[in-house]
Amino acid sequence: MITFLQKYKTPFLRGRHTPSFSVPAADEPPTVADQYVTASPECNELFWLLEEHFKVNRSDPVCVEVVRVLETLLAYSQLRPDLRGLDLVLSRKVLHSSYSLKALYHHLSGEDYLAVNVTLRFMCQLIQISPLMARQVFESIDLSFKAFDRLADKRQNRTVKQHVNFERDARTWYVRVGLSVLSLDDTSLTREALSAVTVSAAVTPSSGPDSHVAVSSDRSLAAILRPIYQNTFAKIGEDCPELIEEILTVFYDHVLCHKTLNKKVKTLFFNSFILEQLAKLYNHVTVEGQDEGKLVEHVDKFMNALCCHPETGIVYPINMYI
Repeated sequence: MITFLQKYKTPFLRGRHTPSFSVPAADEPPTVADQYVTASPECNELFWLLEEHFKVNRSDPVCVEVVRVLETLLAYSQLRPDLRGLDLVLSRKVLHSSYSLKALYHHLSGEDYLAVNVTLRFMCQLIQISPLMARQVFESIDLSFKAFDRLADKRQNRTVKQHVNFERDARTWYVRVGLSVLSLDDTSLTREALSAVTVSAAVTPSSGPDSHVAVSSDRSLAAILRPIYQNTFAKIGEDCPELIEEILTVFYDHVLCHKTLNKKVKTLFFNSFILEQLAKLYNHVTVEGQDEGKLVEHVDKFMNALCCHPETGIVYPINMYI
């Protein structure tokens, strides 16, 4: 296990859901990851390591490293058909382990960017396993505490012109937690998720020593996702073009072009507040040297599909003969 941790330690936010190792070819010898998973199918040593270090020091970097390795193993299992059962084993152990959940809460509530980002990446990986697992994640991890809502605006660089490494911003992975749900393309899950937005203002969590306290007793999927989607669009004007395009692409592919999603769901979701934030993107400030026209074209494509096409958007066809 020590060899595995040393050799396959994920680089700091190397890329979205990209494991730091490659899948061996058929004629290549097994990797250290294969050897470890074969020797310990349930990865008990990792959970023991997390529990023992968390008991002594909740801010121990080893705890963050274990979560990062678990996220890497989940990504690796998705690339290997013979290891597909590993993701279910790891996810269930995490969601049923009190120390694992306490560690995730502690990381999300802290000020350490690495701990926050690794935990959010791990949550995205869990959600993308399956629609059923996505529901279990939100049932097991209560995200209705104030510290989590503050991640919607947690950035290392405060201005758009400084958003060079947006992958390192906690906001990026906060937004991707909501996008991961839509990317599953499950009609029932998407419908329930989009019903989350029922008011037209962003959530503004308060700060203070009680920031870890839950702000709502409603544990429904809609109530949990409400602040995520609200804050995604409320602060989208402060995002870099790459993240804006990612948000619009996911909503275009998995919401507007969703074959079986009821138009009423789209109409209720894209309220006047969200439409206003989208319209402001036409005047978005880009970094010097970036192609501003590319972002405008992306926004224009999305707004046309949303507001001008009955098949994909929120407008209804008009019978001109009536």
